[in-house]
Amino acid sequence: MVAEHVLRTAGGPDPYPLHLACVRLLPGAPIPRSWTAICYRLTARVEPLAATAALLDLRPCAEGEAPTLVRGALARLTRMGAPACAGIGPSLAVAQLAAHAAAARTPLVCVTAPELPRYLRTVPVGLLTQLRPQGLVSPAIVARLERFGLRTLAALSRVGERALCRQFGTQVGAFLAAVAAGRDLLPLQSTPPPALPRRCWLPCPAWHSASPPGCRRASRERGRSGSACAGTTGASTSSDTSCGTPPRHPLPCTQ
Repeated sequence: MVAEHVLRTAGGPDPYPLHLACVRLLPGAPIPRSWTAICYRLTARVEPLAATAALLDLRPCAEGEAPTLVRGALARLTRMGAPACAGIGPSLAVAQLAAHAAAARTPLVCVTAPELPRYLRTVPVGLLTQLRPQGLVSPAIVARLERFGLRTLAALSRVGERALCRQFGTQVGAFLAAVAAGRDLLPLQSTPPPALPRRCWLPCPAWHSASPPGCRRASRERGRSGSACAGTTGASTSSDTSCGTPPRHPLPCTQ
């Protein structure tokens, strides 16, 4: 059973519906080649991160629907033998931070916008190195922040963007200020799902040895007027041999 930890204020509906998520495979878990296909089942707006994580935009979704969708995806990944965890938040940065806070015992962490200030008080600046764009915040930058006594994102948010830009440069300073406030500088960069391999449908050899000669002759005559590759002709894949059509088996198409 997938556990869930939700940070939210007491009472009343959440005025900020959650729709941004980050799903990542647990460290040491196998990496199935098609694991991101489970993410694309939820939404077409997916941004893969390296080989073990992906960002998702689940809009439009009703209140409480996003955690339900992500829990189902985590359960499917577990059945694939690839246990994963996920974070959901009001921004991509918060979703990534929540995903890194998740673990095997608490695989789903949700952070709502009203709870964001309290949540940022618990996030160490060391997690900045894990956020996209990867490599923008180096361990050396984190070490400098810690030497300044800025050990959490809440402490970092009190510095101000202008001071951070003077200290670390415009690009890094603007990024640090945005993340410390729970905001994103870049929207989700969705990519299309990986293309599936084409397949050819070939007659089953066993049918030719078992079917009457008349059926085989009729099938050959029909084959002269059509293509052997059903993927390009839209031919039927029916296995009804009463009309002389042989059952066909899928094979990778090398054309």
